[in-house]
Amino acid sequence: MAEMLMRVFRHYSGAGEVTSASDANYPSLSPNNNNNNIDNNNKNKSSHCVVLGEAGCGKTALLFLSAVMAASEFGVRVVFLSRTPIHTLPAPLQGARAGVDLLSLKKIQFKYPRSAVDLLRDVASLHENDKTLPSLIVIDGLDQYLRSAGDHSQQSLIAARLSALLADTASFVSQKLTSARSDGGSGNAPQECQVIISLNSEAGDESPARGQALSVIERYFSAKCLLEREPEFGDTAWRVRFSGAQQSSCDLGMGWRLMYSQSGAMEFHAVPGENSQTPGNSTTAPE
Repeated sequence: MAEMLMRVFRHYSGAGEVTSASDANYPSLSPNNNNNNIDNNNKNKSSHCVVLGEAGCGKTALLFLSAVMAASEFGVRVVFLSRTPIHTLPAPLQGARAGVDLLSLKKIQFKYPRSAVDLLRDVASLHENDKTLPSLIVIDGLDQYLRSAGDHSQQSLIAARLSALLADTASFVSQKLTSARSDGGSGNAPQECQVIISLNSEAGDESPARGQALSVIERYFSAKCLLEREPEFGDTAWRVRFSGAQQSSCDLGMGWRLMYSQSGAMEFHAVPGENSQTPGNSTTAPE
């Protein structure tokens, strides 16, 4: 689901407008989304994205914005899973409440499993109710669940089980969404369930547990969004790089910077000179 994250950056940087659910390319930005020659396994893998970055770089806010955009702009159902309850808007979005469509939050189901076992159980049940099938599954802070699972071998095992379960669940839900549309559902209804997860990736952390778990996850999540600190800006800027994701013509080679103003608000910048001709516009999210 790197496509949805890229839409967030395009929209809030001013580099591009978000289209509605009637966009024929939803949920993929690829103009060849309906090409039957695309290998389904590769297509499904590219539909799922892992967000990596240090603690405090804004991963939760990014995932939250992606969920809100999916619900408000495309009118789809979202499931947001996190070990830490979200009672208010994430800190970087505070002060910009008017820019978030609060009614859209009704389409987002928040779940707070406390353990890896609880998380597996919740994901396994997502396909059971045809009336609440999600088009986007978000898991914030997967590393917290992995650490609670035990030693690095157990963490790798849980990572493998959860990744496979997410892929199977998304595939099964996608089939149901497609079937519902074929049986007379809305012509604008999404046909694909996609997944975004986030993990802490601390600088210098090369522990066996992290390396093995991430290696397992990358087998299922080929698209990555990496947030890297830019030392010249202190603690206020992060370079954002996408890899392994399908991109539209307006995203190819696009560079992004995520910055925090003195008030703590999140700002998105399109970075000029990274083989992109888009000007370096910026907008404070989500205004």
